[in-house]
Amino acid sequence: MHTATGQVTWARQGAWALSLAAALSLSGQGASGAEAQVFEGRFFRGVGDREYLRLLDLSRRVFAPDPEFQNLAMLYIPAWNGLVEGPTWDAWWVQNSYGTTYGALPFLPEPFLTFLQNSQDLWFDQMGDGKRVGAPPPFDWVAPDGCLCDAARPGWIVYKQGDGRTHLHDWGLEFTAAGLLMQAELLLIRRDPQATRRYLPKLERCARFIETRRDPTNNLFLAGPAANLLAPSFAGWKKPDGTYGKAYLAGLSVTYIAALDRLIEVEKLAGRSDQAELWQQRRDAARKGLALLTTDEGYFINSLDPDGTRHGVYGAARHGYFEAPVNHDAIAFRVVDDAQARRIYAKIVSIPGLRPHGFILPNYPSYDDMYEKPEGLWAFGTWVNGGHWSTCEARMMLGYYRLGAFEDARRSMRQWLTFAQRFRLDNPLVRFGSDVYQPGEPINLTYDAFGPPAAFVRGL
Repeated sequence: MHTATGQVTWARQGAWALSLAAALSLSGQGASGAEAQVFEGRFFRGVGDREYLRLLDLSRRVFAPDPEFQNLAMLYIPAWNGLVEGPTWDAWWVQNSYGTTYGALPFLPEPFLTFLQNSQDLWFDQMGDGKRVGAPPPFDWVAPDGCLCDAARPGWIVYKQGDGRTHLHDWGLEFTAAGLLMQAELLLIRRDPQATRRYLPKLERCARFIETRRDPTNNLFLAGPAANLLAPSFAGWKKPDGTYGKAYLAGLSVTYIAALDRLIEVEKLAGRSDQAELWQQRRDAARKGLALLTTDEGYFINSLDPDGTRHGVYGAARHGYFEAPVNHDAIAFRVVDDAQARRIYAKIVSIPGLRPHGFILPNYPSYDDMYEKPEGLWAFGTWVNGGHWSTCEARMMLGYYRLGAFEDARRSMRQWLTFAQRFRLDNPLVRFGSDVYQPGEPINLTYDAFGPPAAFVRGL
């Protein structure tokens, strides 16, 4: 474990620069004279564990133009004066941007902060209103008021997960909760009264949309196929007649609670104490519902069918996988207290198959409850069924930092470097996080892939 003493200070020198006056040491090892030499980087300086300091400096470097590594400037797109997912992905996704954006927001300099807001405006300026047709066929859906999306670009927004059997798909419920969280976080960091007045009504619409799925009998939220964040892995409730309906989705509860934590603070910032109290009551009620989704070991299941069937109880004969995103997000966003966070982390550590190459997978073992067979794109280790996503790794790394698991965070960054040094920052990563999704592209770059370095800095 690392311990740090000293202080972190910020200074503006063209762009934000971070100077870490700290001593980092490995417990049980002690730093040798060579290891304790002063590290002088572009954004960090300090003494102690030079590799850790170097990784911190590198993590911050990729959020500024850099002569050695791919960096955020390479994702600028003039079409909306913002950021794009990547050269082969010409839109802006909620799920893919989630970990990177949340990790980077506290230190993201201008003009990138404005570019990020312009990209998120693609969601909020075109959000569902019950009238708008989002896109030409086959994505010509009219979403309920307050619904955000899978992805958007100017004049085009996809309100459901756009891959798979879209005729089965529910609206993007957890997409909406995550988008609400990111925008609220941005408002809290910028403290711009004009921006708060502009976006707060939209955030409230998002929350009211999610509230339409609350079951008042148990304070859980009903969601159908592909309404989860890492969609379309979630198939909802497969009824006895073979059709698919809604189930209680744990990830939606956790992400919405985390979003409400931030919406409450935005309401307070705007002087709207009555609204803040309303959302606080709804958040607290949602927290009470989590007990029905919690195992005896303290971790969360994936979902609960209306007939009582539990999905994601690790080791069970049916649906016996471990669902990682809901659990690492509960740690990262402090939806659970420290004691439960440690129990969840202990369960993750006890399952080696969740991190075969240092990166967290969304599930282990394979899902047995998707609406497709686990083959082809849906095969275990490839895409949403056991493939790796850097947006998830970022949130897992924030969980590591919360619990003092600094060596786990270091391991993630070492694995990330094996791709960064080759200019292969692709997403998702196939073969359980060991290879690129687009092997035919000699160079890969995605916004997702900046999630680990973003979290490595924010975790401080």
